Amino acid sequence: MIDVLLRGGRPPGETALRWCDAVIDGATLAARVQAFAGELAALPEGALVGIRIGNEPSFLVAFLGGLAARRPAVLLDPHGTDAERAYASARLGAVALVQSETDALPGAGCLLLDSLGRVRSRSPCAGLLLRSGLLDAAVVHWSSGTTGRPKPIVVTREALEFRIAAAAAAFSLQPGDRMLCMVPLSHCHGLDCISLPALAAGAELVLMDPRLATPEAVAAAIERHGVTHVSGMPRFWSRLLESDVTPAALASLRVPLCGSAALHPDVARGFAERFGRRIRAGYGMTEIGVVCCPLPQPPPRFDDVGPVLPGLQWKIHEPDPQGVGELWVRSPGDARGYLDDDIDRVRTPDGWWRTQDLVRVTDGGALAIVGRASGFLNVNGSKADPHEIEHAIEALPWVAECAVKGVADASGGQEVVAFVAPRAGAGPADAVQAVRRRVAESLSAFKVPSRVELLASLPRSTLGKVLYSRLPEPAARTRPADVAPGDALERELAHLWGEILHREHVSVVEDFFAQGGDSLRLAELHTRLRERFDPALTIVDLFRWPTVRAQAQALSGRRTSDVLDQSLELARRQREQLSRTRGHSP
Repeated sequence: MIDVLLRGGRPPGETALRWCDAVIDGATLAARVQAFAGELAALPEGALVGIRIGNEPSFLVAFLGGLAARRPAVLLDPHGTDAERAYASARLGAVALVQSETDALPGAGCLLLDSLGRVRSRSPCAGLLLRSGLLDAAVVHWSSGTTGRPKPIVVTREALEFRIAAAAAAFSLQPGDRMLCMVPLSHCHGLDCISLPALAAGAELVLMDPRLATPEAVAAAIERHGVTHVSGMPRFWSRLLESDVTPAALASLRVPLCGSAALHPDVARGFAERFGRRIRAGYGMTEIGVVCCPLPQPPPRFDDVGPVLPGLQWKIHEPDPQGVGELWVRSPGDARGYLDDDIDRVRTPDGWWRTQDLVRVTDGGALAIVGRASGFLNVNGSKADPHEIEHAIEALPWVAECAVKGVADASGGQEVVAFVAPRAGAGPADAVQAVRRRVAESLSAFKVPSRVELLASLPRSTLGKVLYSRLPEPAARTRPADVAPGDALERELAHLWGEILHREHVSVVEDFFAQGGDSLRLAELHTRLRERFDPALTIVDLFRWPTVRAQAQALSGRRTSDVLDQSLELARRQREQLSRTRGHSP
C-alpha cells in the first residue's frame, strides 16, 4: 500500500486532499511527493528527517517524500514547547528539520515548504546524527508521555504497510469515501490510523487543524464535504453530545470512530440514541497500531472495543477466575522497539508486547478493557482502579474533567488524590466534600479520595490525553483551626477522632481528611461510631457531615441549618484558599 500512496493511488484528476479551500488531486500530490523526495536524496542515508508541521498538505508531502527517499521521518509536535523540543533534540541529536512557512521557527530548518507542499527555501544541514540500522525504518513515533517522558518508537516500512492495510479494512474505507482528520498528523492516530489508510484506499482526506475542531466546526465540515468517516478522542465525542449539533448535520457520516483513550459507555450510548449510529471505539497502541475495532453490525453494546483484527496474534496472560488478565499482542505491525532504549520491560524475548492493559472476552467474542495492570492504586492493601473513580466523579454535573492518581503515604501504600476541574461558573461551595460524597455513594469507602485538588483545567498533550506526570503536587495540608469542643458529645467525638488520627488535639470544625484522615481511618471511625451509637451514621453520612461538630449535631438529632451554614462557609473559605494557592479563581 505504500507504493500506492507514492503513486497517488487514484485516477487522473480525482481529488486526494482537501484543506481549507484548497483541493489537491492524486497526480499533483504524487508529483510534489517525488519532488520533495529528490530534495531529501541529497541527505546521507541514515539521516533522520524531523517533520514539524501541523495538519496541512505539506505534512503529507514531507512524510511521503521521506518514504520515497527512504529517509526515516521523526514526527515532532508543531505546537510543542521549547522544553519539549530540547528533550527531543537530546534524545535524537541533530535532524534534518522540515517546516511549513505557516508556523516555522525562526532561524531553524533546512527545508521550508508552503502549506501545499512546495519547497520555498533550503538551508545547510550541519552536524546530522547518522544512525545505523534504520535504513528500513519508515517513521519514528513518540509514546504518549502520560505517565513519564515520551520515548521514540521505531516503525519499519513493513510494519507501516501492515498497519495501513489493517486500518483501511477495519474501517471499511473505499473509493468515494471522505475521511476527516481532526487529530494531529504528528501522532500515529492521525497518520497511521486515519490519513494513510484513507489515501491508500482511494478515499478523499479532509484535513482540519485540531485546535479549531470544536463540535460545531467539525459538524460544519462533515456537512460541507459529505464526510463519511471521522475519528476523534473521547473528549470530543463527549463535548459533541453537550452541543447543539443536530442529526441532520451528520447525515453523511457513516463511520464515527474513537481512539487513543477509552470511550465511556454512557457517551457511546448517548450518541447512538441521538444520532442513530454507533461510535466504533477501538483499541490500539503506538507500538502496535490498531488492535481492535467493533464490527460494522454488532449487537447493541457499548462496553467493548470489538474483536482483535485479522492477522494479529493475542492472548490473555495469566487470567484470573473471571477471565481478566493482561493482553499480550504479536503482530506484523509491531514497532521494532524504542530508539536507544531497553524494551525488555514491555516485550518478551519471543516477541509478545505486554500491553499492560487488563482485558476480558465478552460473550460476543470482543475484548472489554477492564483497567491498567500497572495503574491500580495500593490503598491500605486494597486495589483501586483510578479510572473507575474518575468516572464516578465525572458523573457530577458540575465537573468538567477529572484525573485520579496515587501519592505515596507514610504507610508505604498510596492515598487517592483526585484533581477536579469544575465547569465554568459551576460547582457547590463544598465542592471537595461533594466529590467525596459522590464516590462514597457509588464505590467502596477505600476508593474515596483523601485529597481533592481543584484546578482550572487538566494538563493535556496535543492529542488531548491527560498528562498524569504533569499534574501538580498536592497542596500542603494547612494547620487545622484550633476550635475546642463545645459540649459533652463533641468532646466524646473529638476524643474518638484523636485516638483514630493519633492527634492530641482535634478541631471540631475541620474536615476529617484535613486533619490527617484517610479511607482506612474513616472505616475505623465508622465502626467505632456503630459500636457507640444507635442508630449510627452511615459511611455516606460521614462525608455529608465531615466535622466533629456536624457529626455531633447529626447524632443528637439537633442538626440545624445554622450548623450546615457554618460547614458550608468553612468549605467555601478552604476552597478560596486553595484557589489562591493554585493561582486560579474560585
